[in-house]
Amino acid sequence: MRPFIHLYCSMVFTALFFLARMDAYPNDEICELVFESCPEHFDGDTIDVPAHVMALSTKIRACDILEVEEGITDTVLPSSIFFIIDESGSMWMWHNNLNEPPRDSLGSRFLVTSAILDTLLATNPKTHVGLALFGTYLMFDPQDDDVFVEPAGYETYNSESVNRGAYIPLLQLDSLYTEYQNRTGFEILQYYLRTKWQHSDFPITIQPQGYRTENLLYQATTADLRTTATNITTGFDAAKDAMSNSPHQKEDQFVIFLSDGEANQPSNDHPTRDRFITGENVPTTFTIFFSPYEQAPQQLYTMTENIRNNNYSPTNTSGDIWTIQTSFDDLMGLLFDEIISPYINVVTGNPYRLEINRLVSSPAGNRDFIFAQRYALQADVTELNIDISYIVTDTRTGTSTPLETESTLYLRRTEQATAPFGFSISCWDRTSLQLQHQGVPVNVIREDMNKLEILFFESSESFPYIVVDITNSQGEVLDFEQIDLHNHHNGIWSATFSREISTHPVHGDGTIQHQLTDTIMITWRNPSIPLDTIQLAAPFNVSRTVGATAASYHDRRGDGFVDSVYLALSNPIAYADLQRFALNLTLPEYRNLRIDSVFVAPGGVGLHVEESGTAVPRTFVTSDDIATVNETLIPEGGLLTSSRVDIQDRIAPVITHARLKAGTALVDTLTVTFSEPPEHLHFERPFLFSNSQGQQYTVHLQFEEVQESVAKFSIIAVEGAEAIYAGDSIWIYQLAGISDHLNNVQSNPLNRRVVLEVRVSPHYDMVTRVINSPYTPGQSVIPHYIQNIDPKGRNCGLVVIVKPMQTLRPNIQLQGIASVYDVAKNPIIENDVMFYDPQTQRLYFFWDARNRRGREVATGTYTVTMQITDNQDNGKKKNFSTRIGVRR
Repeated sequence: MRPFIHLYCSMVFTALFFLARMDAYPNDEICELVFESCPEHFDGDTIDVPAHVMALSTKIRACDILEVEEGITDTVLPSSIFFIIDESGSMWMWHNNLNEPPRDSLGSRFLVTSAILDTLLATNPKTHVGLALFGTYLMFDPQDDDVFVEPAGYETYNSESVNRGAYIPLLQLDSLYTEYQNRTGFEILQYYLRTKWQHSDFPITIQPQGYRTENLLYQATTADLRTTATNITTGFDAAKDAMSNSPHQKEDQFVIFLSDGEANQPSNDHPTRDRFITGENVPTTFTIFFSPYEQAPQQLYTMTENIRNNNYSPTNTSGDIWTIQTSFDDLMGLLFDEIISPYINVVTGNPYRLEINRLVSSPAGNRDFIFAQRYALQADVTELNIDISYIVTDTRTGTSTPLETESTLYLRRTEQATAPFGFSISCWDRTSLQLQHQGVPVNVIREDMNKLEILFFESSESFPYIVVDITNSQGEVLDFEQIDLHNHHNGIWSATFSREISTHPVHGDGTIQHQLTDTIMITWRNPSIPLDTIQLAAPFNVSRTVGATAASYHDRRGDGFVDSVYLALSNPIAYADLQRFALNLTLPEYRNLRIDSVFVAPGGVGLHVEESGTAVPRTFVTSDDIATVNETLIPEGGLLTSSRVDIQDRIAPVITHARLKAGTALVDTLTVTFSEPPEHLHFERPFLFSNSQGQQYTVHLQFEEVQESVAKFSIIAVEGAEAIYAGDSIWIYQLAGISDHLNNVQSNPLNRRVVLEVRVSPHYDMVTRVINSPYTPGQSVIPHYIQNIDPKGRNCGLVVIVKPMQTLRPNIQLQGIASVYDVAKNPIIENDVMFYDPQTQRLYFFWDARNRRGREVATGTYTVTMQITDNQDNGKKKNFSTRIGVRR
């Protein structure tokens, strides 16, 4: 792009050459060199200027970023992109007796490719995309879909298989393919990139307990095509076959190769196995190798270098290889930033900062920059290093990023030179402006300079009056003041004016209202010669500014409540400023955070707080979690700037509720509710337990599922305790690695404990048994082992026993009351408390054939009714009755 710009500049500025040769520069004048074009156009040039030119103009215009930055354009050409994705077993299965973890167990290679297609469809829908999935062979089965294509000449290897697999050809994303069931190219590709959670259907059986992986939903009908060795050549053969039908130029063809291992197939044909290494006839290729190590196999570096040098297209030299630890974010960032982004972004760039040899200018609008003073040239050659900072904005996404251009040019002063191409020269007598505060010249205005004085120094020319314009450079509405200077009749004119920080300027009030980051510009124009202009630009800079740049919640106690807040600051703050800072800080109202203390922390400020906005821990943040700082001057000098930052979540999840549901068949389910959706629950001992006496015990669990913030586990074993009882405590085991989705791991051993709720299934059946019926006084002796149970120690009588048909849990206690009625349903005994023996789990009712007044009852048949309950919370009752007899 630069040669075109230089040619353009030559054409535009040729006419200036003839005018410049006619200029004359008297020795009593001062001349400045004015950039008529942006400085980036002169990078690397040496410019000859007349000897009378002693400075650069204070005004410099930056280029539009699209003129000078290669690779940034306002149009996008579609391209052909072919994905080669490795589906070998090491990508998603454990190997070598669980010593070698999978390289992509979460299926990032499929999920990221799918996300990239979403972006391409939105930004460049004419892009053609193809896909090959390989293991031992290509893994798309030609008999499964008409869209699948077998590479030409595929029979030259893997000939032992009748069906050797196929690939998805280049499809235009927004094109409707009637021959393929009226699907668009985007729909076809996304259909075959769908994934599923895979549990038990592994080709090999050595997998960790409870392990699952996210893998491709599609599986070839032909079983041979599902084998998972590594045949890289077959994937590149598919790419070359697809690119032979690409509608785009070779420089617009790209291959993205995702893999994790060396080629090992065909094992009986090494030349074919390694053929991909030659890189012959392969377009520009970007390889991402999944590995925990820094280096990929040497064969992939050799392949990359061969593809760079195969002369397929001019863009082949940009191919590269990266080695990463796989994750969705890492892979997405790499693919998008390094590979996809250069072909889909549409950007604009606005300059906001210009430096010449480390001197910084303030922007004056319309890409113009004004320096506080002219830049003085050296006696012979002046080297100008000009750095311009832009904000580059993606017009599709709205995201902005910084970008800098660096230009170097040399100004050489000679007596014979005329005005150079691309510049103009301005000369004037030695009149000047000066800004003073309390009689001292200033170049930078500080916050304590509320009154300033302007001085105008005449040169050879005298003036009947002097009027200067004062304005500022920043803000939606600029202030403007015109001030008449007073003539001291010694060649000096002066006047004072006030300044203040304000976003609401008032014209004509004699006070210049400006922004916090701003430049005050004073301009004098010669009424008779408008080009004879003096401008003084003085940046306003407080002695220091302090602003919040980030914030985060913390939980030192581990109880799930915010107990400290950290705010990162743009500059250090002094101890004496802390109180002012706290008074101008607003934290989220809904959390009701009371500030207990404020202290200086590394890089910012820390606050010890107490959260009382809710009784339930909230270890997550919402859109309401914002810290706001109000603008104010601070005691140690400087300005606390207005800022508003989102508070980041640095709090790990805690348990808010836990319930054990115990069944009669001794199958227990533990349901744990967390303060937010948890991650990493597969550890066998994710929690710690203790009984009501504080004795800690261990429970081994099997993770079942998690829905939102509620996780369910099966109890495997309890160590150190007989069972889990109501009233026991549970908390997160700090070594289990339980975290939220931001990877805030709960590592505090004193994290929040909650009391377990235990619910036992009420479904159990009971049977009754009667001893000594009919009862005969003096003859019906109660068995000795039962006599010991009777609280009254009776040796004769009638006994009714109620026994559960199932073994109850130790924590279940039965209660019962019994009543006796005669045949006329008259009450003989009412609501007599039955005795419960926890050892046998039986209820006993003892009766000596006497009524409630102690009198013996007559011979006959009586009915005993019993109402049985237990100590659970369900409140259900079981009613039983049995007939007994008395014989006298």
